[in-house]
Amino acid sequence: MHWLVQQATFDTLGLDTLSDDELLALHADLDLALDCISEGTAFEEVGLVRKLSRR
Repeated sequence: MHWLVQQATFDTLGLDTLSDDELLALHADLDLALDCISEGTAFEEVGLVRKLSRR
């Protein structure tokens, strides 16, 4: 699920630069991804795959 971290830190200097809210959102996304894996749900179906653009 490294791609989720890459997605969350896209166009930043890394995890250390995420705000508290952004870090909590990443943690929630990781929990949701684990649920998807265990239930066989596609990541796209629950909105985990997002279009990225420069900030």
